[in-house]
Amino acid sequence: MPGIGLESLQKIGTTFLLCENAFGGWCAELEARKKGKAADLQAELRANILPGVVTVPAMVIAIEKAQAAGIRYNRQ
Repeated sequence: MPGIGLESLQKIGTTFLLCENAFGGWCAELEARKKGKAADLQAELRANILPGVVTVPAMVIAIEKAQAAGIRYNRQ
């Protein structure tokens, strides 16, 4: 279904968020798995985030702000 790819969804106004808390936690997990130093991994991954992805400090805050703006949070 090519119309459901990231770029197609962004073209119709979808915003993709990356939670900084989860991102940092994942980098720490990768370090624990001996994949490298968390800081180095974080820098490399951050340099390669897909275009248009917005980072937020915490997803719970982003959801709260979206709801305050009238956007319903619907967890599937």
